[in-house]
Amino acid sequence: MEAIIVRPKSKKELAFISEMFKRLNIKAKIMTDEEKEDLALGNAINEGMKTKSVSKTIINKHLRK
Repeated sequence: MEAIIVRPKSKKELAFISEMFKRLNIKAKIMTDEEKEDLALGNAINEGMKTKSVSKTIINKHLRK
C-alpha cells in the first residue's frame, strides 16, 4: 500500500497529528533523522540498481532531504 509522509513544523504539531492518527486508528511511525537518511539512501540505491551509475550529487541531494 502507498504511504503519506507528513512533516510537521513543530513538536506541538507533531503531537497533535500523532494523536489525531491514533484516534482515527491509523498506523503512524515517527522517524528519526537517521531513519530518514537510511530511507533516502535506500531509495538512491534502488534507483542506482536501475541505471549503470549514480552520481555523488544525486546521492548527496537525497541525503539532505
